[in-house]
This record gives sequence, structure tokens and C-alpha cells, in this order.
Amino acid sequence: MRVHVANLLEATAHTLEVAGRLDLGCLDGPGVPTVLATAVEVRAKLSATGRGVLVVGEAGTVGVWECSRCLVRYEHPLAARFSVEFRPPGEETPEDGPDGREVQTFTGQWVDLLEVIRQSLILDMPMKPLCREDCLGLCQECGGNLNQGSCPCARGGDPRWQALGRLLDPK
Repeated sequence: MRVHVANLLEATAHTLEVAGRLDLGCLDGPGVPTVLATAVEVRAKLSATGRGVLVVGEAGTVGVWECSRCLVRYEHPLAARFSVEFRPPGEETPEDGPDGREVQTFTGQWVDLLEVIRQSLILDMPMKPLCREDCLGLCQECGGNLNQGSCPCARGGDPRWQALGRLLDPK
């Protein structure tokens, strides 16, 4: 998503608001790539700072994940906020701005927001995706999904503990 910022840099405009849709398809985040079920909706406000352009915005989409416990595929919304200052080359560009915001360089009259949006969404992705908080996962014996009911496997437990179990049994 490229935005023309010449008017901001020449001070003929002080702010510029943009909105759009990006079709990223998938994101390479932690673990396996995440498929996006919908296009990424982006809204951003660009402001002239005197030394560059400040971009503050948000991006949202729906991701398709595989539950880390039961392996069921599910959709979950993904929303990220971003704030970055773009400065032309030659300007002093510290790692972060004075208020902790990211600082990047740009050339010409265009600012490309694609990488900023992509990284913001990746940072918002779950490290261990769960279809729901109380997901029971899979049976260790037969591999059945325990969320769909109890499995037919015998739950005898570890045979090494059976002797202790007999001591505790009041029969």
C-alpha cells in the first residue's frame, strides 16, 4: 500500500487519511504460515512532522489457524495498530523515536506501508492458537478429539502406579 506524501512534505496539507483493502493471502508468522480468510482492511492517518511523515493506523483481517491442541481449523479475527515515522535519507534516524515509535527511511514522494502492516499483523498473531480456551485436545491413545465427547479408550492410567492405587483403594 503506497501513499503519495508530496503534499505533506511541501506543507500544502497537514494531514491525510487513507483507507483501503490489501489481499495478502497469507502471513509468515510464528510456526506455519497463516492463511487469511479475508482481505486486510487498513485505515491510517498521515501527518507532517517537520522532519518526515508520521503514520498512525490500524489493520484488521480474519486468519485461519489450526488449534495447537485438537488440530481443528478455525477462523479468528486479527487486529493490529501501528505507529511509525518515515524520514527522508540523511535525517538522523535513531532506532526508535523519542516516544518509542519506530522510525524508518523513505525516498521519493511515496511511503510504502505494506511491510509495516504485515509486521504489525504478525506481532498480533497468537503464539499457540487455540480454537477455544477450554479445548481438551486429542486422546493420547486413539487420537480422538476430546471436544466431541469422551473416547472409547480404557483409561487405565500408567501401570507403574497400579500398586499404589491398590493401597489407596478402600475395598
